[in-house]
Amino acid sequence: MATATIVKIEEVQTRVIDAMASIQTPVVDTVKTVVTAIDGRLPEIPAIPYAEVIPTPTEVVKNQYDFAARVLKTNKSFVTAVTQATTPLTDSALGAKKGKRVA
Repeated sequence: MATATIVKIEEVQTRVIDAMASIQTPVVDTVKTVVTAIDGRLPEIPAIPYAEVIPTPTEVVKNQYDFAARVLKTNKSFVTAVTQATTPLTDSALGAKKGKRVA
């Protein structure tokens, strides 16, 4: 059961996510415009040795987000287990009936 506090937290979280989403397209469009404007105007960049083994920026981002998702999933399981183990104390402190607040 969501408490009034959790509802408020989720409302703020939604506003943050909405704000982040609302700026993504304009930022990407601006980056594309700048890249188009300067492409071909920069001096020739020499080939990087062993470039074929260096991941692209997109590959690095994908890898790191996949890793972060696994870390969050693992940590969520751990933290949930810890908070459930503390339920007798937290329920008592919060005035809840035994077992009613475990989510």
